[in-house]
Amino acid sequence: MSRNIPRRALGALLDSRWAITPDKLDLMIAAANREDLGALATSVAEYRYDPETEVGLATYNGGRTAVIDAIGPCFRYADLMSMICGGTSYEAVARQIAMVEATSSIKNAVLNIDTPGGVVNGCPELADIIANCSKPIIAYVGGDACSAGYWLGSACGHIVASRAAQLGCLGVVAVYTDNRAQLEMDGLREYELVSTLTPNKRPDITTADGRAEIMRSIDATAEIFLGDVARFRGIKGGAAGVSKATNGGGIYVGQHAVDIGLADEIGIFEDLIETLAA
Repeated sequence: MSRNIPRRALGALLDSRWAITPDKLDLMIAAANREDLGALATSVAEYRYDPETEVGLATYNGGRTAVIDAIGPCFRYADLMSMICGGTSYEAVARQIAMVEATSSIKNAVLNIDTPGGVVNGCPELADIIANCSKPIIAYVGGDACSAGYWLGSACGHIVASRAAQLGCLGVVAVYTDNRAQLEMDGLREYELVSTLTPNKRPDITTADGRAEIMRSIDATAEIFLGDVARFRGIKGGAAGVSKATNGGGIYVGQHAVDIGLADEIGIFEDLIETLAA
C-alpha cells in the first residue's frame, strides 16, 4: 500500500473544520502522521463462527489473536434492556472466552473495552473467568473503562490505554425514587406491609436507619469490587488501598491512569495487535 496514504489522511484532517475535543483530534492527527499507517490498514479482522454454540469471534494475526469487544453498557444477559441500550452481555463475553480456550490456533486475546460500566450481577464471575483463562488476555482501552468496565479490565494480565482513554470511576451506586408526594397529588396513597420478623426487607429510604441499611449492602458490594481490583492489579492494602490510590474512585485519563497503577502503558490498538503477532 502506498506510503502516501498517511500524508493524504493528514492533509484531510488539517484541511477540515472539526467540532471535537482537542485530545481526540490530536490522537487522529498522530495516527494519520504515522509512516506505517498504510501497512496497519492492511491488518483486517477475520471472523470465526461456531454454528453449534452460535458464538462468533473476530481474529487477527492469521487467527492467532482473538479480539473480544466489551463496548457500551454491560448487562448480565442479552435481554430487552441490552437490545434497547445496545452494549455488551457478560454471558456473550464468557462464551467467547470459552471459544478462545477451546481453539488451539488462538494463542492470545484482546479485551477491547469502551464502556461506562454496567450491572454488578455477573461482573465478578466474568472477571474471574478472564483472570483464570489459560491464554493471555490483554485489555485495550480506546475510550472508557469505567466502573464495571474497569472491573473486567483489571482482571486482564496487562492493560494498554490510549492517551485519551478514561479509566476508573470505581465503586457501586444505587438509585431510589420516593414518589409518595406525587402519588398523593394524584389522589393515590400506597400502603406497604412488611412481615414483622423482616423489617429490613423494605428499608425506608426517607429515614436515616433505612439509608444506613441500604448502604450496608452497597458498601459490601464495593468492597468486593475494589478488593478484586487490588488482587488483579497487585495494589497493596486491598479495597482501602485502591480507594486511596484512586482518590476515592476517581476517573483518570491516559498517562495519569498509568501513573497510579490503573493501566500498564499507553499505546494504540494496531500496535498491540502487531506486538501480539509475535
